[in-house]
Amino acid sequence: TAPRTPERPGRIASEARRLIEAFRASHPGIELNADIPEADLGVPERVVEAACVVLQEALVNISRHAEARRVEVWLTIEEETILLRVRDDGCGFEPPKQAAGGRLAYGTHCGIRLMDEYAAMAGGRLEVGSARGRGTQVTLFIPVGEPASLLKNPT
Repeated sequence: TAPRTPERPGRIASEARRLIEAFRASHPGIELNADIPEADLGVPERVVEAACVVLQEALVNISRHAEARRVEVWLTIEEETILLRVRDDGCGFEPPKQAAGGRLAYGTHCGIRLMDEYAAMAGGRLEVGSARGRGTQVTLFIPVGEPASLLKNPT
């Protein structure tokens, strides 16, 4: 699936909710629980784009390969880092190994390669954990620096 440009730049929570609602509408047999901030987090466009690509691609992979019944999505800020986590209860797979420099050795996993490339372009990293019969978890970490700490406690 080709990545989509976010419709509202800088509005990561709104974009995540939009992608989640589209998934729910097109996959009513999969329960999706989401923990997304109510307010948008004013983060750089590169962060929004990377998060949207990772979320969209993770959801596409779940719909095509996971045979999942349940999906959980979290988006938050922890210690000046945007954290996006997508977890399913599907069939799982043999995940790619971490290669030199923290990047993933993704082999034939094209969706994982796409997510990893967007994470790297945004200055972040992607972690993929999975085991056959135990589901998959994709986690995106993107440091956003000082602005993120201000978003936690707005004045």
